[in-house]
Amino acid sequence: MATQNQPISALDLRDKTSWSFAQKLSILTREQNARQAPPFLNRDLSLFQPPADSRPFIVTPAIGTIATPFVGYPAPGAGPVTVITYTVPVGLLAVISKLAIVHFGGAPPDGTGNVIWRVLINGAGVEGMNNLSSQVGTYAQPNDTVFVVIENDIVQVTVEVPAGQPAMPAGTSTAARFHGWSYQIVEATQ
Repeated sequence: MATQNQPISALDLRDKTSWSFAQKLSILTREQNARQAPPFLNRDLSLFQPPADSRPFIVTPAIGTIATPFVGYPAPGAGPVTVITYTVPVGLLAVISKLAIVHFGGAPPDGTGNVIWRVLINGAGVEGMNNLSSQVGTYAQPNDTVFVVIENDIVQVTVEVPAGQPAMPAGTSTAARFHGWSYQIVEATQ
């Protein structure tokens, strides 16, 4: 039993439960492994200043035409359309340090609820960026941000026009942009 000055451990918890012996042994082993494991990120690695041997990248839309180089808005209620996608290459950890989501042509839909942008990692919304009703930064000056993703993670920006909203005017489009850097997992997680 832990005293007031001692931390509660899995040993204390397993004695107060009705788990089987195998479950109790499993939780004890997991606790010991977690306590002995090194931190996930190398403590010498700064997410705000990339290492000299990192690989910088910029991701912009790869679809469109010469007349309309960016992604057109979908019809109201048609569901989201992907604006950009970045998949972290195998063996790398990536840090996305700048983000821009912008509207081109006509009056911007900021704050109207007519357009919703989402930043997703593996299909799940990034907290605070999963229901954006206005642009983020500018294409020339993206906003600072930091999210860490690891090999095979997929980062996307999507846009949709909710059902019941008016269609976006012809000739308007949207674009997004990531700036970041990647680094070998073995170096980033020592």
